Amino acid sequence: MKICFLTTSFPRNESDTYVPFVGRLAKNLAAKNIGVDVVTSSDSGSRDEVWGSGLRVHRFSYFFPGMQLLTYKPGGAPEQIKKKLLAKLQLPFFILAFILKSLKTAKSCDVIHAHWTLSGLVGLILKKLYRKPLIVTIREGDINSVVNNPLLVFVLKKADRVIINNDEYKNRIISAGVNPLKISKILNGVDAVFKPSPKIKARKELGLPGKKKLILFAGSLISRKNPEILVDCARELLEKYGAVLVMIGEGPMKAELENKMREHKDRLIFPGRVPSDRMPLWFNATDIFVLPTSADGIPNVVTEAMSCGTAVVCTDLESVHELIKDGENALLFRLNDKPRLTENLELLLRNSKLRERLAKNARKTIIRRKLTWENCARQHIEIYKQLV
Repeated sequence: MKICFLTTSFPRNESDTYVPFVGRLAKNLAAKNIGVDVVTSSDSGSRDEVWGSGLRVHRFSYFFPGMQLLTYKPGGAPEQIKKKLLAKLQLPFFILAFILKSLKTAKSCDVIHAHWTLSGLVGLILKKLYRKPLIVTIREGDINSVVNNPLLVFVLKKADRVIINNDEYKNRIISAGVNPLKISKILNGVDAVFKPSPKIKARKELGLPGKKKLILFAGSLISRKNPEILVDCARELLEKYGAVLVMIGEGPMKAELENKMREHKDRLIFPGRVPSDRMPLWFNATDIFVLPTSADGIPNVVTEAMSCGTAVVCTDLESVHELIKDGENALLFRLNDKPRLTENLELLLRNSKLRERLAKNARKTIIRRKLTWENCARQHIEIYKQLV
């Protein structure tokens, strides 16, 4: 069986932090003797390549070298289109280049699998052209732009299968008119390297303080992730508890965050972008992982932190209820509820037994739900077989 992956972006190497989950799914499908040809955009220096047996990556350029704005930027295409006129102007060139690069690959495949609904628009054209079954996976941060856009809702209605990872997404696209019988729920896997390891060893390898409490954020430094909320709450507690705030990621809000922390700059660490294979070290080195996002499905960084046995504090999104029970395996707070976030942080900073209990239960949750990429790939293969 041969699958054509259409995705706006794809890891530029095997340790890249951009959409590593799409790469891991592709690799695990290939490991099960499924041929996967990925069509995706290029970045500076990236090119067509073979990722081992059964997995090939085909990349396209859509604008002048060094001026492509839609992909491999913090927040991806939705964030860039919202803020930059040139990104909007590049969109038709992007779609045209995407279609042209996909023609040969889609023609020879058994199933077209589009990741993110913008890729699904390209997939729908190819479906009509070659009469191939089309799957569209709605990924993190995608749902709001989808349900408010009639064209993207049309894409979902015409797809043969829509894959989501939580019931909130399912309910919202059903309300938009998508047939519930063609919706499948598959949770992303968690790579086996995300497992507990000694905190002292991880801190030593990363060059972090051995005894200070560490609060960790990981994600794009963009408005949707709300890193400034964490900074506003944490800076009140850093001195009091001798803690350090670590903010992994890149984005346009970095200068604003540094300015907010200028009086506490000795308690702020910005590692920048961290390769995905180094993230287990950071999760194991930290005491508390925090994600104050305003729009996500089930964020991969949350499941990875849970798998490492790290205490998690996260926004109380409907989607995360798929995995998280407040007070049992993580702590939740309502969006923009700074007093509650501050309360949760302080509670965990002073209560090591609570941290340990949440961390242990978080790890058990990942194991109990069998969130592995092998299991994720197996569920996708069943859908491919049904469609073929």
